Amino acid sequence: MQFAAQYLDQYRFLYRDSDGEKKVCHHNADRRNVSNDPQKWKGLFGGPFIIKTFAAHLSAIDGCIQVPDLQDTPYTDLNAVGALGMAAASVCALCVHTCRVSDYV
Repeated sequence: MQFAAQYLDQYRFLYRDSDGEKKVCHHNADRRNVSNDPQKWKGLFGGPFIIKTFAAHLSAIDGCIQVPDLQDTPYTDLNAVGALGMAAASVCALCVHTCRVSDYV
């Protein structure tokens, strides 16, 4: 439950690397490397849970039939932006749900 709360903090779940400059946090027993400056984080939309969720979507639609009248513009890679946003929203919702459930456990 603590993992989900930390992952939600400043939307860390969106980033591949939210540790930043590898500053040692002395007040934690495990001496984790953390940075609370999102400007130093790397890999927006590259968080592992987002990538796995997005990959599942791409696998599910592989080989789908194109419907010409469904879209005004020809198919481009930019059409996946909505799916990537939904993957991020799904991971966020899961973290929020996990944190809320932990309040009752």
